[in-house]
Amino acid sequence: FNYAKEAMKCGVKDYILKPLKKDELINKIKEAVYYIEENKNKRKEEIEIKERLKTIQPIVQNELCYAFINNMATADSCKGYLEFLNVSFNSGYCIIMSIKDKYKYAAINEIERVEMKNKIKDYVYDYINLTRKCISTCLYTNDIVFFIEA
Repeated sequence: FNYAKEAMKCGVKDYILKPLKKDELINKIKEAVYYIEENKNKRKEEIEIKERLKTIQPIVQNELCYAFINNMATADSCKGYLEFLNVSFNSGYCIIMSIKDKYKYAAINEIERVEMKNKIKDYVYDYINLTRKCISTCLYTNDIVFFIEA
């Protein structure tokens, strides 16, 4: 009986008693396979949802930054965005980064400039997020903008 109690603590879903019938064993195996497949499908769905949310997150950040930059942000209009991004901004600050032409930034073509700006934004965003929550954009200005929770 102690084995059964320990097994239940480990997450055992069912057990088989002796003597057992062949049909009962087959049914228990089918139930176990179904349970495993169901859990596998649930995990797959959760991963897909997380991937979709990961894709949407930069879009939501850009929209929220746009509202902040253009003074269109109100508590009501931004509440859903803030909840989705898991930030509050009860207090915080803004960093605006500008890429100087010292690195011949103006001489490269537009596509390469956008790619460079995005790489810099992503690098700095990841670094800031090690210690603070933040949102960022480089779409609506020539600069890279970060809004950081204090």
